[in-house]
Amino acid sequence: MVKQPKISVVSAIYNSSHIVSEFISEVKKQLENITPEYELILVDDGSGDDSWLEIEKNCSIEMRIKGIKLSKNFGQQIALSAGLKKASGKKIIILDSDLQNPPQAIPLLLENLDLGFDIVYTVSKIRNNWWDEFTSSIFWYIINSFFKVNMVPNQLMMRAFTKKTLTYFNRYEERIRFIAGITHDLGLPFKVLSIENNRRKVGIRNYTFLKRFQLMIDLIISSTIQPLNFLIYISLFCFLMTIIFFARSLIFYVLYPNVPLGYTTIVILISFFGSTTLIFLGLIGRYLSNIYVEVRQRPLFVIDSTINIHR
Repeated sequence: MVKQPKISVVSAIYNSSHIVSEFISEVKKQLENITPEYELILVDDGSGDDSWLEIEKNCSIEMRIKGIKLSKNFGQQIALSAGLKKASGKKIIILDSDLQNPPQAIPLLLENLDLGFDIVYTVSKIRNNWWDEFTSSIFWYIINSFFKVNMVPNQLMMRAFTKKTLTYFNRYEERIRFIAGITHDLGLPFKVLSIENNRRKVGIRNYTFLKRFQLMIDLIISSTIQPLNFLIYISLFCFLMTIIFFARSLIFYVLYPNVPLGYTTIVILISFFGSTTLIFLGLIGRYLSNIYVEVRQRPLFVIDSTINIHR
């Protein structure tokens, strides 16, 4: 009978063959100082390099290291969800595999989990470079200050949670999914830890500005209907502006009947309403596209093969 691990660590791997072994070594070093009863689940998210070969090599050496190979690139959020479906520890930790989330913080996360919290978040303003730090700050400002989602700002992927939290998390079957959004939605007691995130030393970042922007849009749409409320407010504003332009045109027509009027007003109105209409349609279309993805009920992920996983 396979003994249930006390700690499960889950991480997604994507085109990271150059750092997989180092990542495993750093995580093992921290876990073995706590307990020998752990598992490290690595999910290969359709890598195009030798990442899976590196995972296989390490799994063949150590049974506590477990591998999941997805059939294609599903994205980090789903890849981690696939790993969490297989996690069986009493305490669970997820973190990035590029060593920007410091494995040295693992004991601190577990200590705070023992204080009675169900979730322990890690936060840091340090990102890969100044541009990532700037866009990240804008990201969280828009989500929390503008759309009032009220998530933990500047949170990293690295976090810890209890088996109870994992059980609730795994009940969320949505296809457009974000770990930050789901853990926030659970509403369970949490602790926030400020840690020193590392800058990337090797390789290239996977989150470009465009991907970060797409992530922000989907996270907002999946977490709140506030954008639809804004459409109502903007529509009322447009209606008010229409009344003002109408009154202005009427006054000029009465005061200056021989002067051709209307050209500027028409251009302004066409530009104003044309641009706002496109924004409305784009936002509504995004909601509809997410609904379409959900109602198809396709599998969240497809596992090609596994190593050292027995359930």
